[in-house]
Amino acid sequence: VAATFTGLIKALEHFASDIKEHNIKIWIRRAGPNYVEGLRKVKVASDKLGLDIKVYGPETHVTAVIPMSTRSRPLRPWSSHSRATTT
Repeated sequence: VAATFTGLIKALEHFASDIKEHNIKIWIRRAGPNYVEGLRKVKVASDKLGLDIKVYGPETHVTAVIPMSTRSRPLRPWSSHSRATTT
């Protein structure tokens, strides 16, 4: 997870201006070992770069992200302390 997110963050830094120029929104849902730290790092990078990135952990079912991204379901903020699954 750490290597994956390190590579992702480097790519975000490299392409941040293009991502903003084209109004690209990024949705990440991740679980597994060290997911909390990985998602935290992506969120910090997103905020620093001014990118529209939503991050979710295992408390959000992987298929729930798609309806949220199309606005057919309300958005939920990600929290590293949230463990409850809600609909």
